[in-house]
Amino acid sequence: MSRPSVTASIGGFEVSTTKLRPTVALKLTPKLLKIVMPALRLAPVFGPLMRLAQDGKEITPGLVLAVLGQVDVDELVVAMTELLGTLDDATLDMLYRELLADTSIVVPNDAGVLTVVELNTVQMVDIAFGGIDNGIEMLVRTMLFVGKVNFERSFFAIAGRLGLKKTPESPARA
Repeated sequence: MSRPSVTASIGGFEVSTTKLRPTVALKLTPKLLKIVMPALRLAPVFGPLMRLAQDGKEITPGLVLAVLGQVDVDELVVAMTELLGTLDDATLDMLYRELLADTSIVVPNDAGVLTVVELNTVQMVDIAFGGIDNGIEMLVRTMLFVGKVNFERSFFAIAGRLGLKKTPESPARA
């Protein structure tokens, strides 16, 4: 059975990704949690979820997805960009190599001809995004797209359970 492929227009460029193999996605999940959970805390999504948890609402994967659907993607991109800027080179290289392994983008080459660039090495990522306006933002948006395709259900379920557990009420003191 082949893995599904998803294509989207991001910033006017066609980006395609094939879902990661389950074993690769499972290996990548804890690494992404370490990166994305702080970004979600920076983004406006965390506040509403925390308020819901404090009000006693159970934070389910469905609720996390519903709230995330209302997040301003531009604000999440800013938060992710800030966070990615704090990572060491080895972690960033791992993200590019593993997350973007089966992803491509159609960009104009030096002659202006649209060319498919496979994002399977750090050098190809640099080639693809180095020649376009807002290359850094486009790279982060592409990474968010690939993350959503691969982890939307499973990842946010885990993130919701790990980062937003309902805190037990403390007993009243006499």
